[in-house]
Amino acid sequence: MKICENERLDDLLCSGRKIIQNTREFCFSIDAVLLAHYPHYHKSWRVFDLGTGPGVMPLLIADNVAEIHAMEINPVMADLARRNVEMNHLSDKIKVVEGDYRVIKELYTAGGFDLVIANPPYRPVNQG
Repeated sequence: MKICENERLDDLLCSGRKIIQNTREFCFSIDAVLLAHYPHYHKSWRVFDLGTGPGVMPLLIADNVAEIHAMEINPVMADLARRNVEMNHLSDKIKVVEGDYRVIKELYTAGGFDLVIANPPYRPVNQG
């Protein structure tokens, strides 16, 4: 997998997985790792990650669930998440969709997932 300008390769220390992050975009931090490890998953579950960023949470939970859909509105980050899924050979389990989850009903039917996760960016009021 090619690493582009302003990107770095990080080790997730999980099942040999790596993640490419763009230093000019959002880079995940420990809160995403903690959140990914918080739920008690079931192997048969379908999980939805709202605002996936570089796709860190799907990469961390992929061994614990049946399927993951990850949505990202930022086209740069959606592409990065797709590349990370491919690099980690998880395309059969993780599907990245570029889109706005405010119109999720146009893309998915209600009740189609067992768990929804989200790790929104934290910003000062009126600054994001």
